[in-house]
Amino acid sequence: MYCDDDGKAIKPFPDQPYCVDGTGTVQAVNQASKGLSFCQTTLPGDESMVCPTYVGSGSTVTLAVPDTSYWCETAAQ
Repeated sequence: MYCDDDGKAIKPFPDQPYCVDGTGTVQAVNQASKGLSFCQTTLPGDESMVCPTYVGSGSTVTLAVPDTSYWCETAAQ
């Protein structure tokens, strides 16, 4: 989703679903003594690191990764 010049939310691909299955995964492994945030980018969007995922101390979190067909061939990060 993105906002047009009038502030209206626009779905970039009206014929595509809002969510897609990942084609791979990435793991965030926290070996620190405290929790941390593993940040993901916003796609589609400006790709800023604004989607935090909390990873507790001694934990592993697995996140789905879309392939390059998802958004202007920029999604495999």
